[in-house]
Amino acid sequence: MDEMTVRDLIATLQAAAEEAGAGLDAPVRLAQSPSWPFEYSVGRVGVAEIDPAPSTGSEPGVAEDEEPPGVVYIGEGAQLGHLPGVASEALDW
Repeated sequence: MDEMTVRDLIATLQAAAEEAGAGLDAPVRLAQSPSWPFEYSVGRVGVAEIDPAPSTGSEPGVAEDEEPPGVVYIGEGAQLGHLPGVASEALDW
């Protein structure tokens, strides 16, 4: 899977909210570990300026005179329990 951008995430969440039938009031969960699946609430969101591909000569990266792009991180909230089987199926796990 390619790296997801904020634009991709927003579009995906909007489509999922419409499919859930609750619109913007649909709960959001974070699913982890397909082989031992648990569900979590979504925690804090933060932005860090990280160069994902440091420049070393001819390799791509951020030039010395450029500021690295920000990366948006979504933190894990509280563990809510085992992921329901129907959720694993929806994620193709």
